[in-house]
Amino acid sequence: MATYTLVPNETLTPDAGDWSINTASTIHEAIDASAGGRIYTSVTGKDFRVGFTGPGMEPGETIDSIQACITAHVGNTRSETAVVRIDIENASNTDYFTDNHTVTENGGNPATYCSDVETTSDGGSTAWTDSNISGIRMMGEVTSFSGGSPNVNIYYAYITVETTVPPTSKVLTINGSLNVDGKLIIK
Repeated sequence: MATYTLVPNETLTPDAGDWSINTASTIHEAIDASAGGRIYTSVTGKDFRVGFTGPGMEPGETIDSIQACITAHVGNTRSETAVVRIDIENASNTDYFTDNHTVTENGGNPATYCSDVETTSDGGSTAWTDSNISGIRMMGEVTSFSGGSPNVNIYYAYITVETTVPPTSKVLTINGSLNVDGKLIIK
């Protein structure tokens, strides 16, 4: 089994004005975990969309599951929450799956909110393929607030891909004879 963590590598939509950016010049740079940045908004109905590069799997490697996560918190009082919808989409912005996360203040510390582990691309019987993962996108939107309109801060967004790597054949070449404990002699 192999695990790949995909981080955003491009900002697809919308204008940066929908979400404010701290410590980066683009949305995907702010939430890829390397810049130490964040994006934030206190308005519902504003979305962001970022793209990811596929994991570059080995021949024969199959995808067992994917899971989408954000690290976030609301930035005002302890009683306020926000619902953040996360859609995982294909390259044409068609949903593979959607999750809603109730983001809390969490003592001012970001917490990680993850989707269910998705084992199929259609919620039914269609296995994930490398082509599903190539061009995969994440759309995030604040859909509601409770207790006020706090800033929703997103620090990190990523997709975890679990795969099965096929067993590799081992070839043993013997030049000469081989004696194993005097019981097996190969010439």
